Amino acid sequence: MSSHGGLETSLVTDVVLPVALAVIMLGMGLSLTREDFRRVARQPRAVAVGLVAQVVALPLLAMGVAVAFHHLLGLPSILVMGLLLLACCPGGATSNLVTYLARADAALSVSLTAVNSLAAAVTTPLVFWATTTLVFGSPTAVQVSFVEMAGLVALMLVLPIGVGMAVRETRPAWAARAERPFKVASAAFLVLVVAGVVAQNRAEFWTLAAQSVPASVALNVLVLGAGLLLGRLAGLHRRQARAVAIEGAFQNGTLGIALAVGQLGSAQAAIVPGFYSLVMFLTGGALAYVWARDERRRAREAPVDDEAPAPA
Repeated sequence: MSSHGGLETSLVTDVVLPVALAVIMLGMGLSLTREDFRRVARQPRAVAVGLVAQVVALPLLAMGVAVAFHHLLGLPSILVMGLLLLACCPGGATSNLVTYLARADAALSVSLTAVNSLAAAVTTPLVFWATTTLVFGSPTAVQVSFVEMAGLVALMLVLPIGVGMAVRETRPAWAARAERPFKVASAAFLVLVVAGVVAQNRAEFWTLAAQSVPASVALNVLVLGAGLLLGRLAGLHRRQARAVAIEGAFQNGTLGIALAVGQLGSAQAAIVPGFYSLVMFLTGGALAYVWARDERRRAREAPVDDEAPAPA
């Protein structure tokens, strides 16, 4: 095994991780159509609110959580970087599933995920540079190449999504059949990647868990609340606001892990996106259950209540 920036690399970090992310993003591309992008023009307000929640509110909240936990509970700087890196990633494909289960606006969620993922080659390195500069007080405090990170994100996200969309356009029947197997493979790869990161940190697992999990829970809950608040203040429909909240809180943890390994060279930083991924599934599952029950209750009480989101 080789060394990379102080991190002992392995089969998981060198092979499984990039393959897993490529499979996940290829699967996302197979599910996307031109309609998902046309929807952006038809619902500009809803999409704008979703982008603000993801690209602005989430990193700002992550900075607040990172600073608070660093000063009050001694969160190590390397875990602070992991948290900030996670907050700079786009939404994950699982947000679409959770939004659907919650009976929120799943179509809006798909559009937001697609736009955020394609823009991530620019937004992820830019926001990470800005947040780390503000938190650590110097643009050189974290030695990460903007161009290199942008290229890595483009290679791991934009290219597979583009390939998937091209396949969907040219072979729609095959893409429709392959969509479910890719989703299953994506979930399996995510579990494998998180397990690999945990294994690399096994000597310090409980210490890292005690430091990372509370910060992850705090950030996740705050982002869910902020997404709902922004949506309602902007006058979005209830289901649109819930979609915005889920989209903002469900990050691409696999990308966060990959960037922590590839750019920061730290298995410790990578464990934060891993723990956050577990946290978001728990909170997302609970919310999906509660919100789905709420929508069923509303449907029983008023069958024609809010059948379609208000134009945004």
